[in-house]
Amino acid sequence: MKVTRNFIGVIVLLALFAISAYSEDDDDHPRWRYKHGFFRGVAGGFEVMYLNLDLPALNQKLAEVGLPSIDDHMILTGGGGWAFLGKGIRIGGYGFGGSVSKDGKPYHVQKEVTLSMGLGGFLVEKVFHPFNNTELYLGLSSGGGGIDIKMVQWTGPRSWDELWSEFGIDTLGTEHTNLDYEVKLSRGFGYLMPTIGFRYNIFRWFAVGFNVNYIYCWKLNSWKHEGKKVTGVPEIDFSNVSYRINFYFGG
Repeated sequence: MKVTRNFIGVIVLLALFAISAYSEDDDDHPRWRYKHGFFRGVAGGFEVMYLNLDLPALNQKLAEVGLPSIDDHMILTGGGGWAFLGKGIRIGGYGFGGSVSKDGKPYHVQKEVTLSMGLGGFLVEKVFHPFNNTELYLGLSSGGGGIDIKMVQWTGPRSWDELWSEFGIDTLGTEHTNLDYEVKLSRGFGYLMPTIGFRYNIFRWFAVGFNVNYIYCWKLNSWKHEGKKVTGVPEIDFSNVSYRINFYFGG
């Protein structure tokens, strides 16, 4: 994919620049350079991820049932934290979750499809401090997560009285058309995610950062519905470029 090749090229160039320009260990830099300071111990906080999506197989099925395509991105929220080990190396972990859905009423039947994703993992980063209050970092994270595709169909909107009427004893033995339908497909995945980022300490104890990542996913098991294997599912790959903004507190 062209976007992937371009992203990897940018990562390599920026990594070579950062390493060559700031290869000197932080411990050797005079402290007067860091007038206001940055994180040196532990930190954690809130993050937002913008994940690009390219899911033609799923969008094809949505079109077949009269629903619009899934958005070309998903917003995931979460948080994480890390601790410095020394020499500009830190380790930590994080977690994210998000969803995107599409709904409509083709043929007078309400339908909704929701795509949900959750992930979490372990990270290792190398940090450089070229300016006051500022850090550049290169990192690699690895972990796992899960994906759900939930398909719901109903004759709604349903009222309180309608629900109790269908549940009542007087409906036993009668024939009526029930278009309600719900299925949830689930699958686990593993991933690797290289990243390059920038963080600025507004205060000694608070910083705002931004990074660019590429998440490479592979499936850990087959798609399942209520624990039973579902066959014939086309390839649905979530590997893509993502962007994260984070708000961290620490010391």
